[in-house]
Amino acid sequence: MKSKFVFILLLISASSCISINNNIDNISLLSEGDCEQEYYNLLKSMEAHKGDIKLIKADNLFTFLDGFSVVYSSLSRDLQLAEWLKVLSIGDPEKLCLARKNRNDFINLNKNSFWMLRKNSHSTSAEQRLRVELWESIFEKDISNPGAKGSAEISKEIREIEDDILKAGNRDLQVLLNQEKQFKQLFKLRNRYAKIKGHQNHLYYIFTPNEVEEYNLVNKIILRNLPQQLEPKQNIGGLINPDKAEYFNIIKKSTQGMGLAIDTQKIKYFITHEYTYNRTFMTIIEPKNECRIYIFFPNFKLYPDEYLNYLSFLMHETGHGLHFQYMNIEPAIFNFFDLTVTETVAIFFENMVFTKEWIQTYFPRQLSAAEMNIIIKNRKTSILEFFRFAIFLWMFEKSVYTDPDQNMEELYKTLSAQLNMPKTSQYRLWYDTSIFASHDLYYIHYALAYLYAYKLKILLEKKYGPYFFKNPEAGNFLVQNLFAYGRSLTRKEIFKRIFGNNDLPVKEYIAYLME
Repeated sequence: MKSKFVFILLLISASSCISINNNIDNISLLSEGDCEQEYYNLLKSMEAHKGDIKLIKADNLFTFLDGFSVVYSSLSRDLQLAEWLKVLSIGDPEKLCLARKNRNDFINLNKNSFWMLRKNSHSTSAEQRLRVELWESIFEKDISNPGAKGSAEISKEIREIEDDILKAGNRDLQVLLNQEKQFKQLFKLRNRYAKIKGHQNHLYYIFTPNEVEEYNLVNKIILRNLPQQLEPKQNIGGLINPDKAEYFNIIKKSTQGMGLAIDTQKIKYFITHEYTYNRTFMTIIEPKNECRIYIFFPNFKLYPDEYLNYLSFLMHETGHGLHFQYMNIEPAIFNFFDLTVTETVAIFFENMVFTKEWIQTYFPRQLSAAEMNIIIKNRKTSILEFFRFAIFLWMFEKSVYTDPDQNMEELYKTLSAQLNMPKTSQYRLWYDTSIFASHDLYYIHYALAYLYAYKLKILLEKKYGPYFFKNPEAGNFLVQNLFAYGRSLTRKEIFKRIFGNNDLPVKEYIAYLME
């Protein structure tokens, strides 16, 4: 998730990646190849995926639901539910009557849950968009728009544009010019879809008015406390040759130290040396009950802070995987994560890599106190830079959805200057990014997650000491109080139980980052 995709996929082939077997210390090479292409090959239409689905045979709803394990709600399950409804609707009159009765009872008994699922499952990823279309066709039906396109047709157009942008690997001039047009169309289509659904615009389709008000306030407080200028980052000498076995051994020891054993039947790692964007991302695949983590692994020497950065990416996605692995909640069809909560888990693990105690314990080379201080200071500077960027994205997207016809180049420049963005950002073309397709209105979740992750770190240090990552009781605390709930509780309910309040430590955290 961080600066990476989080997609819910149906099916994946491992033919072009490196797989980590049950013994994480032993890495077996399947074949070198392009994981990126393999991944994008899966972003196909719902119709194309239907043939890959093995239907669960059932005569009634309860038998059908028994065929699922308690895992992340995804397109695959929704497709099978849709197929179940269709299959039972075809055949003799008795089965048809049973299907209608079960369908009506099912929806009536769970209509509030269905509404919450539908309301909270908006995402811009292609596979999530398919879920929206599915709920549209099966449970809500297409909303017609006299004299214009209906909601299903608009949703399909949105998905196609998002998919095109995410597939555009190179950034030559023609691609960028096309992308500018695509983004403008995308913003308008999202707004049009939201209005058909009865919302003011896309912003208020994704978030409630109370959430928008809360996020505005949080961003204002963060911005008020951010320093105007940051000290330049320093470099540390001494190149390290990264080793896959060493990386995964560090991950294994670090998680086991907290009593969190990676279940290699549920969490699987795939490596490529050729991934275009040098990033990692996680997928959840059903009905295999499997989490796959895709990792770019450098095949060149790294400076110590670079080494830790790549390791932190892997820890971030491992945090998501552990959240998935230890989730244990209500009936399968309603299981998925609150986005801020799951990013809190991932960023907590990511940040753990940049503590002195963790570096002293796991870093493969002995570092001096001065070197560790530089690494940690550079990390803190990066987070401060991130906060400014997240605020910029929030203000830009909020303004775009309020008025999608405005001059976006001017908006980009004005906001860049107003927020004192780095010159490299101010001179960049506003459409030279895929963020508006891959992470639509998403960075606010990261911003909140950094604050909650800091709060979680302070709590665990108080309970178990600065070496909490070597204490299984700390891992058990995370499992029982955070991982297990999934989305059965809201973000505020979960954090109220853990911290006793929902206060965000903005001033304290930024003061810590500036130390």
